[in-house]
Amino acid sequence: MRYLIDTNIFLYLTTDVGLLDTGKNETEMVLSIEKRLNIKISPVKKEHLLTYAALEINKVQDHNDPSDHIIISQAITEKMPLISSDQKFQFYTKQKLEFINNFK
Repeated sequence: MRYLIDTNIFLYLTTDVGLLDTGKNETEMVLSIEKRLNIKISPVKKEHLLTYAALEINKVQDHNDPSDHIIISQAITEKMPLISSDQKFQFYTKQKLEFINNFK
């Protein structure tokens, strides 16, 4: 099964395995992360932006982070579960987001 991971999960994984302080240039670091963690870094597509444009924003919790909204839109469009520890993401499940809460 494929999953989309939030940036906070990605940073935890890469920091945990020491990939961020390797002294490599950005391109080498991205390729190394993809290879060592067996993940694919997904680009933002037009379809994701169309979902983003129609997304109902979580105003109750003052969730104004456009980066989060893009990740949420990618997950909804690609029909991929999104793993995050951000509790504000739960709001978007009524918009067909499959959310896996990593909060501990």
